[in-house]
Amino acid sequence: VLSFVGRGGSRENLLSEQAAVVTDHLLYTHNLFNGNLASDAGIRPYFEQYVLLFLNWFPRAAWPSKPVGSGYYSVDHFGERGFVGEEHNISLGFVGEQIFLLGYNYLWGLFFALVSLIALRRFLAMHAHKNGVSALIAFDATLLTYFWAGMASFGARAWFVLAPILIISYVRRSRI
Repeated sequence: VLSFVGRGGSRENLLSEQAAVVTDHLLYTHNLFNGNLASDAGIRPYFEQYVLLFLNWFPRAAWPSKPVGSGYYSVDHFGERGFVGEEHNISLGFVGEQIFLLGYNYLWGLFFALVSLIALRRFLAMHAHKNGVSALIAFDATLLTYFWAGMASFGARAWFVLAPILIISYVRRSRI
């Protein structure tokens, strides 16, 4: 809401086309929760997205069977691909993604994903160089992607920032 208002919109116009980029995930979450959209509920779709949380950076050329993010294939699942471009994806939000992937068992998936992210942040805190708070700052900044778009989107963005920081931190630590 604040992002939209900050871009020149107004609170009264939150469901306009202009606001869609900021509020779509809320609408998808609402519709999924109320059963207005069909989900892709199952352990396999959830596990595929969970793997992308950590490995979405891996090149598809080296991993041809790499799953696509739920934000991409949900467009096809909802039957909206005919109205948008081939590369279009949507933001389901972190709760909407869990509902899409696990249906009414979404709280289990949400819990597992959040515990994993907390563990990852603790790992970064322990393994970044003592002066390497940049890893934590980068993690916290890219964490917004998880809340807005889900596990695969986080995995696509975070590791391109975190991996170099961790490598440099490791090199610095081994030289000391």
